[in-house]
Parts: sequence; C-alpha cells; structure tokens
Amino acid sequence: MPNSRLTLDPIEHVHLPGLAMAMLVPAPIIGALMALWIAPGPIGGAVYALAKVWLLAMPLLWTLVIERRPMARRIAFRQMSSGRLPPGLPTGLTLGLVIAIGILGVYALFELLGGGIDGARLKEVATASGFGTPLSFVLLGAYLALVNSLLEEYVWRWFVFRACASMVPPIFAVTLSGLFFTLHHIVVLAAYFPIWLAALGSLGVFIGGCVWSWCYLRFGSVWPGYVSHVIVDVAILAIGWRLLFAS
Repeated sequence: MPNSRLTLDPIEHVHLPGLAMAMLVPAPIIGALMALWIAPGPIGGAVYALAKVWLLAMPLLWTLVIERRPMARRIAFRQMSSGRLPPGLPTGLTLGLVIAIGILGVYALFELLGGGIDGARLKEVATASGFGTPLSFVLLGAYLALVNSLLEEYVWRWFVFRACASMVPPIFAVTLSGLFFTLHHIVVLAAYFPIWLAALGSLGVFIGGCVWSWCYLRFGSVWPGYVSHVIVDVAILAIGWRLLFAS
C-alpha cells in the first residue's frame, strides 16, 4: 500500500516562496481593512473585490507564469482512482466533528453563563449586509460552507502551506500557514464583534487553519481539510441561525 504521507519533492515545492507570500498574504488583509475600517462603501467594496480576485487568481498565475508548469501536474485536488475515495476523508470527517462539537460546546457554555453574543447587534449587521432574512442567510451559508471553504483550501493549504513548507520544516509550516490564514480573519472579526469575542474567534480560526494544514501535510490532498472545513462552517452557521432567527 503506498504511503499517503506527503513528500514535498521539487514538483510540490513553490518557487520563490517568500516573494509569493509577500504578494499574496497582504491582499485579503488590505481588502478587509478597506471594506470594513478605512473606506466602507463603494470604494472599500471595490478594493475588497479586487483583493478577492487576486487571492484566487495569484496561485494559478504563479504556477502557470512563474513556475511554467502545467496546472494538471500541480493541482492537489487529487482525483479518485480505481473507484476509491481520496485518502484521509475519515480523518477529515472526525476532525471536523470534534472541532464542531467544541465550538457548539463553547457557545452553549457562554449561553449558560449569560455571556453570549449580542443577538440584536448581529441582526443589525446581518440586515445591513443583506443576509438578514432566512432565505438570504441559507444562500450565504451554502456558499460559505460548500464553495468558499473549498476556495480557502485551494489558496491557504494547496498554495500557502506548500510555500511555507518550501521555506521552513513542514511542521513549522503548519503553524506559519495557520497564522497567515488567520490574519485577515482578525480584521473581519474585530469589525463585527467585541474584542474578546474577536480574539476567541481568531484563536479558533488559527487552530482550524493549523488542523487543515496538517491534513494537507499528512495526506497531500485538499479533500480531508475541505470535509472538516465544511462541518466546522455548518456548526458556526447553526449558531448564527440561532442568534438571528431563533432567539
């Protein structure tokens, strides 16, 4: 049976990883700062959209233009072979359930202690952002859980983690890529929640980023992390639903 552990051979490495990270990691931070803090409105929204496009396009451009390698050889959305599922899916499922239970447990504890999230404030934010109705929230949730999580695995695990692992030992790359994944989330969470809750949420994002980077290190595929990511997003969305529509 072949070893499913990822070996970062020359094909797996990212060329000029430091430059690649300098060009990629600041983009979502700048986009979030402009949209939520510096210039909310059309200008900030436009900068955010451009940053999002760059975040998604840059790994592809880097692979095709800088590294000049066919995308088919590089993309790690490994296909099923011989009718078998990609390796690591049970691990991803288990990790996702463990993290989701932890998130729901922490939320339940806060509710029990009377220190939960301000639902009224969240409703104001949701309404202003256009997802204050059940239908719009479900549509947003479906996009976040199914599509956005896959895009994040492609950017932050397939590209960013590999770039980090091209600079430092893989186990340190897990932490470094988790940190890079967390930075723009800090900006977003701080705009919507009290500082203590933003800090707690950012810690959760960092842990999730490290777990999903480890999944890529262990299995060389985005799919285990994606499965885990979807489950975690569903747990967070369930809390959001409760705060918006069931409280």
